[in-house]
Amino acid sequence: MTTFVLVHGAWHGAWCFDALRSELGSRGHDSLAMDLPCEDAEAGCEVYADVVAATIGGESPSSSATR
Repeated sequence: MTTFVLVHGAWHGAWCFDALRSELGSRGHDSLAMDLPCEDAEAGCEVYADVVAATIGGESPSSSATR
């Protein structure tokens, strides 16, 4: 069916999607959730995008920008 990529907001983690991921799975969907480096005050949007891209197996924005 469909694969959902779930990205949390501040003060959360992949854990906050546990119930939703269970429900999606029971309906035949796949889902991915990752922990963003919220504890790192130096991590900006590029780092967050890299974490999401790595989770879905895509090319990271920072690596494609250096080509």
